[in-house]
Amino acid sequence: MFLAQTIGSWIMLAGGLIACWYAFRPVPEGPRQDEWEAWHARWGRLLRIIGPLLSIYAIVRILSVVWG
Repeated sequence: MFLAQTIGSWIMLAGGLIACWYAFRPVPEGPRQDEWEAWHARWGRLLRIIGPLLSIYAIVRILSVVWG
């Protein structure tokens, strides 16, 4: 029952962690570096805000089911 109640929170946590990974990783070297820099300049700031907030919110939801 625990997993069924928190599956949405686990998916949300995964999304938050992926957003954090894309936001805080350095731009990779390579032939498409300019495209990555443009993408990171456009979406990096938003992901740096949304990623950690989404992760914290998901953890709070998971813990509320455990302790609630």
